[in-house]
Amino acid sequence: MIHALISDYTDFITIQRSMDYKTLFFLLVFTAFSFNASRSETVSFEEFAGASDDVQRTILANAFRERISHAQNLYYRNAIEHEGRKNDNGREGEILGKGNLRVFSHWQLGMDYKIRREAYLNDPNAPPQVSNNYWDAREGVLRGTFRSEDMPGRVFGRIDTQYNSVLGFNDCFAFLLVGGGSEADGRAPDLYLFPHLIENESGWVIACLSEEGKIQLSFEFEPKGAFWEGDSTGKRTLVLAPDKSFMPVMGLMRRTTKLDDGELFWKEESFYVEESQLVAHVWMPTKLKYVARQSSPEILTDFDIKRSNISEISHGNVTRADVTLTFSEGTEVVDVINGISYKTDARGEPILSTIVPLYDLDPSHANMQLPEPPDRTINWVLIVIGIVLIILGLYIYFRKRYAS
Repeated sequence: MIHALISDYTDFITIQRSMDYKTLFFLLVFTAFSFNASRSETVSFEEFAGASDDVQRTILANAFRERISHAQNLYYRNAIEHEGRKNDNGREGEILGKGNLRVFSHWQLGMDYKIRREAYLNDPNAPPQVSNNYWDAREGVLRGTFRSEDMPGRVFGRIDTQYNSVLGFNDCFAFLLVGGGSEADGRAPDLYLFPHLIENESGWVIACLSEEGKIQLSFEFEPKGAFWEGDSTGKRTLVLAPDKSFMPVMGLMRRTTKLDDGELFWKEESFYVEESQLVAHVWMPTKLKYVARQSSPEILTDFDIKRSNISEISHGNVTRADVTLTFSEGTEVVDVINGISYKTDARGEPILSTIVPLYDLDPSHANMQLPEPPDRTINWVLIVIGIVLIILGLYIYFRKRYAS
């Protein structure tokens, strides 16, 4: 700690010699703010606009790092309303259809998290399908459960190294968090906003929007993920609110790539913050609109719109118990890692007599719906046939013996 402070002091002296006093003043103001993160004060637009480019970058980087730290102990409950709208010359037209209501509860602790999804598939007043998804970032293991009123009394479980998109991939608020520290958690790292911003800090282009009193930040990047490998480009543009600890209030990400046939494919994702609140010491969106569209070469697709409504959000209250899963008694588990399925006892452990190997396991199926355990009827048939053959063999043996 002392060595780190000495190093910081040495760097500070070096910076001090290379800056004018006005620039140094702004840096000192923001440094004081950063060391007292429990306060809701922030740098004003005028102060930010008057600072040098280096200081502006430092201010934004510190604000984003504070958001990353803040997001590592966060709970929220988010209701997602989904709809499609016709593309009317680049504008949102008539409604084409509405999706089912989905409610996500998210507990984040470091890189570990739990996602609970309630899916109201048909009748919003009927009991939902409920799934729970626990991601252990250190082990790189996901444990999940799934139950539906269509199969009362049955709970399915899964242990895997791959994220299961069925369990909670559509929570459009999660991009404001920190993810699971790996592409294996199902989302490419560049989908997580603030870690992606820090990763691309050297490419930032900053502009002060005087009329709006907002900051525009843009940068180009190389998209990540298997689909975007090869000749792909990306650009991200954000509008930040200095009076709300540089919370992004609007954003656009566009990625493009060339398909095998040479055609250009692009995807655009944008968001608009409609309401926000102070959560501990950081401003967070509580109502936002997420819009996605993409090209099917030379044809613009319609608008895919999700509206996010945060009913509960808190910081600092998530514990290890919140992100740890113990299977309930009778859960029918598919363990992809060990290649077995089984039912659990009262402690959540496998019942030995129920363990069955998974045959012809294809790891690419990891993102499919949680499967039911293999049908054990054939096992009982084989057992019965075996017993019959044994009895028949004994009968023939003793018959021949007594006949002789």
